[in-house]
Amino acid sequence: MLVARKIDAEYYQPQPHGEKRKHSGTRIKRWHRVLQVLVVFSVAMFFVLGLLLASQA
Repeated sequence: MLVARKIDAEYYQPQPHGEKRKHSGTRIKRWHRVLQVLVVFSVAMFFVLGLLLASQA
């Protein structure tokens, strides 16, 4: 978590354009969080389905 925050800080720092750029950065971060949750959820679903198929076979 700290590493991700550090990477975010390094990624969003070199844009001294003002408030508009910062706003889009927060929006991108929110979408990144949603994508992360979706990826984790899909991986967990595949894992559960694989376990069910392995237990049935």
